[in-house]
Amino acid sequence: MNLQLVINELMNEHFVRDTLLQIQKDFLRCGWEFDSEIIEKRISKSEIEEFLANKLAEIMKHGESQLLQLIYIIDIPEKEFLKIVSQPNILQNLAEKILLKEAYKVYLRRKYS
Repeated sequence: MNLQLVINELMNEHFVRDTLLQIQKDFLRCGWEFDSEIIEKRISKSEIEEFLANKLAEIMKHGESQLLQLIYIIDIPEKEFLKIVSQPNILQNLAEKILLKEAYKVYLRRKYS
């Protein structure tokens, strides 16, 4: 994954909206509602990560299996997930990983469609 290209794309309002729609789609596949209002706002990378960290905290309250199902659907490799959970700031790091993974999906879809 070319991380810098994806991060640069997150400056584009339409790309951010498409990324948020992708995140919403994957969260809904796990049965987790996603605030639709956030999709219509102009929002920065750090604000998205903060929103995701809060959502992850909510999910973790319902059990580990819920979080693991989401990680599976988003397609974060087990090795990367285990590395994240062994570090401090788990929620922030996981939120960033989710955002970048979902943004990469959008990037690839745009590039090859």
